[in-house]
Amino acid sequence: MVAQPHAPDLANHVHGDHLESLLKFSAGQWNTLVNIGLALCGLAGQVCIGTNILPRWPCFFYNSIRVPIFMTISQRLQATWSGNGERVLALSHGFGSDQTAWNQIRPALDAGFRVLSYNLAGCGDEGASSYKPEVHGSLFGYADELLALLDEQGLQKVSYVGHSVSGMIGMIAASARPELFERLVLLQPSPCYLNDAVTGYVGGFQQGDLDALYAAMATNYQSWAAGFVPMVMGVDDAHVLARFSETLFKIRPDIARHILRMIFQSDHRDLVPRVITPTHFLHSRKDAAVPVDVAQWLHAQIPGSVLEILELEGHLPHLTQPAVVANAVLRHLAA
Repeated sequence: MVAQPHAPDLANHVHGDHLESLLKFSAGQWNTLVNIGLALCGLAGQVCIGTNILPRWPCFFYNSIRVPIFMTISQRLQATWSGNGERVLALSHGFGSDQTAWNQIRPALDAGFRVLSYNLAGCGDEGASSYKPEVHGSLFGYADELLALLDEQGLQKVSYVGHSVSGMIGMIAASARPELFERLVLLQPSPCYLNDAVTGYVGGFQQGDLDALYAAMATNYQSWAAGFVPMVMGVDDAHVLARFSETLFKIRPDIARHILRMIFQSDHRDLVPRVITPTHFLHSRKDAAVPVDVAQWLHAQIPGSVLEILELEGHLPHLTQPAVVANAVLRHLAA
């Protein structure tokens, strides 16, 4: 269950006759009121208000700056629109990248969809300003922001394409608010990265493997990245490796460690069967981060889901083989 934010104690500050109407304020109205108050009081601070899954109370995040600034969830996550189609498609990237990861397949998607992309908190330019440990300590915080973004844009029945960790973020969001999603197309997702000897689940890693990875990140981040990038990419193309390295190094090292540990230590297998949205899994035949066993497990857990194994190598095939992935995504979106 998604963690619920603390509700503001309005009853101590608002006359009872007005309490009900205030509780019905939209996120935008709350933002306006709060920032006007900050300006009048001469307080420095950045306020960002979003809505959580249940209940829909405003949540506040403060960063010290000189002038009060209001940022919508779209602004904070640097959401971008393109395309001219009638259907809406949301794109969500994986760890180490940002929304530019979709650049090579986006033109093909723009031809038939209005396409919305955004940066996960902590990623992309100025990503550190969007990352809050108390919110982003689990995938539920990221799923919450995805829902807040869709709500802010007034969207319904969205097709969603998520890569890697965003595959699980999409499944969490769709299980909480199925009416928002028309279809999920998930590329290289995993609900659990650790092998489970008790159930026979193959996640790809032992705990010792991950502990060594975390230690390497903490000891020498650049050296760790130099080995991590080619391993997950599965190719030796210098240009492609450089593109992924560029977005990986945009993430502040301490934030990258926190995010990757959170991802690798998560286990959301119990949530997967709750997904009722039509779901399509696309998976490379060979992936050092998420073995094909995971894709087969996911497919077995969601009745009616579709699995296509792509004869590709690497965890980021939309970067290494964009034409193949674009065709596969469009095929499954049209199914």
